[in-house]
Amino acid sequence: MHYSVSPTSTSTRRQVVSFGRGVEIETLHFAFQKYAQAGSRWFAPVAGDYCSLAVSQTLFPLAISVASKRLKDLAILGALTGLQVIYGIAPQPFGPGFLQYLLNNLEFGSLTSEFVLEWYPELHHTIRDWVALTPSDNNLDRFQSHFVSYHGAEVRTSYAKIYSQTWLTLFCSKVAAYYDRDKAHQDIIGVEMLYRAVVGPAQPNHPELQAFFEGFRLPCENGFSTIRVSCILTIQSLLI
Repeated sequence: MHYSVSPTSTSTRRQVVSFGRGVEIETLHFAFQKYAQAGSRWFAPVAGDYCSLAVSQTLFPLAISVASKRLKDLAILGALTGLQVIYGIAPQPFGPGFLQYLLNNLEFGSLTSEFVLEWYPELHHTIRDWVALTPSDNNLDRFQSHFVSYHGAEVRTSYAKIYSQTWLTLFCSKVAAYYDRDKAHQDIIGVEMLYRAVVGPAQPNHPELQAFFEGFRLPCENGFSTIRVSCILTIQSLLI
């Protein structure tokens, strides 16, 4: 891909023709910023003051028809994100965990304990404490902040602004669902805690995430894709 900036045919002033990597990077930055300026339309906050992909809804995502324009726009955003990664540019505000997930073909196992500890130490500490709980321990107050932030917080927050007691009841009901766990159930909840805090609420087969990912992959007829070059890319090279 090559870009150049040339003088218009009607220009009467001498202008320098610009081309090359600098123009390409500036073009990508400008296009990506059009999305970034729309904020919550495309980006959703996750752990570490980063963002993941915002989806229009999470209830029964496969049973509804997402507007074709939104899917197209998400594919374009995905492509712009992938191009920035290839250029070695951090596509902020997307977080390192979300990028790791994308570069590893939506493989959740790529979010290893070591990776989470390096990039999300507070989250790592929270999940470690959760996994270490005795399943019969129903004193979950210290996990309140996490569950409020990443497990349906948008609903409870809207209630909280007007009906604080209603919000408290909803939160208590949510946490109460985690009582009387067995070890297997507790471990699964720990997995969900990590997924929601890094990737977000959308499952891998969510149509909006899939549209974004298809654009991010940048599949070409010659077999090239962003995933193919992920072996020579590291999150450190992007974010340090």
